Amino acid sequence: MIDRQWPQSEYLVNHRHRFVLCPIPKVASSSLKQWFISTLDATDLPADASGRPHLALAEWSRGQDKTNIDGYRFVAFVREPARRLVSAYLQKVVVRWDVPESPGRAVVQQVQRRSAHKIDYERGITFREFVKAVCERPEAEMDVHWRPQHTFLPSAFPRANIDLLGRVENFEDDLMRINETISLQTTTEFSALRLDYQEDIMIGAADWSAERLRERGAFPAWRSFLDAALVAQICDFYAADYQAFGYATPTIEPSMARAD
Repeated sequence: MIDRQWPQSEYLVNHRHRFVLCPIPKVASSSLKQWFISTLDATDLPADASGRPHLALAEWSRGQDKTNIDGYRFVAFVREPARRLVSAYLQKVVVRWDVPESPGRAVVQQVQRRSAHKIDYERGITFREFVKAVCERPEAEMDVHWRPQHTFLPSAFPRANIDLLGRVENFEDDLMRINETISLQTTTEFSALRLDYQEDIMIGAADWSAERLRERGAFPAWRSFLDAALVAQICDFYAADYQAFGYATPTIEPSMARAD
């Protein structure tokens, strides 16, 4: 924890309340950073910090003292790995296709160059293509938005000093438990991707282009992007996450599906 290199360099330390937050991208990190900001003194950050939590905390944390944190509680949240991967694909490839700094663009390039297609970010790639490309990369070279979650935590995880581990799937209750443990009065809501999801599970969504998904206006339920082959591929690649955090293999329920 004394090492200032990644991922320790991303940890956020609250010395007043004696805890360390480990924010993991695509694991309610924006909401958790909003929560962390609310635990600080109003003079610690600029007035507009809540409107730009990622940037404000990145600037603030550069001067943090992370050397004297013995006895501090370690706080982290995790998320079902396949669902996190679907969310990362939708945000970074489908929604932000026209944002030059979006990490999804590098994956689009990787896939389309291999297939001899002209690079077309608007058309994008399918979720199946995205998963294949992601799983081909070594962990150390992966973008943080789809890098395995256990790599963000101290190298000896799981261990006793990961004191407070919550799940996005139980965000409000777990955050309340963490607040009670640390004796905090503040809270926040989990802000998901700002687009609508349909409740129905749709057949074949894993093979729809990013462009086709955008045209729908509302995304299919996240399980729509999974089939037996993709579940096997994702569970194999993210096996350490599934084992460390106790998530069950995603179920495929064809009886609930209907054609688009």
